[in-house]
Amino acid sequence: MRPDKFLMRRLSGCFSAVVLSLAFVQPASGASGAWVADSASLTMTQKHWFYYSEPLMAPDDSGNRMITSVGWRFEASPHPALQAELCSTSRTRCINLGKERGQTRAFRGLPASEVMQLRFSMPGKGRLRKDVNIKNIQVIVNYHER
Repeated sequence: MRPDKFLMRRLSGCFSAVVLSLAFVQPASGASGAWVADSASLTMTQKHWFYYSEPLMAPDDSGNRMITSVGWRFEASPHPALQAELCSTSRTRCINLGKERGQTRAFRGLPASEVMQLRFSMPGKGRLRKDVNIKNIQVIVNYHER
């Protein structure tokens, strides 16, 4: 057998092994995607009260999708004592938000159909000297198929 025929036979055997192994490779599980929801503006007038955004939910049935991360954003009139949290509406998880925009993996593994809500409060008691306006409230839920 000539060396080039031997090499060709050897390469075709390797090629067959690669093709056969690819037949048993499973596709990566699930596609990924995201949904975005917005809420109306809020006006805070009292300390020690909770102010909630509208429920923020997927626009469609999220089926077998699981959350990978959640992004948020809002704009608030400046007030150093403003406290903000991002919650799943089942209230099983809330996280403190240290800033007006960001992303978290704290809700990873929850169903992508989980309704989210932002909760705002101000420490102390009584009426605020100046109302705090919160606008452009939005969440972005990133997910993958199970």
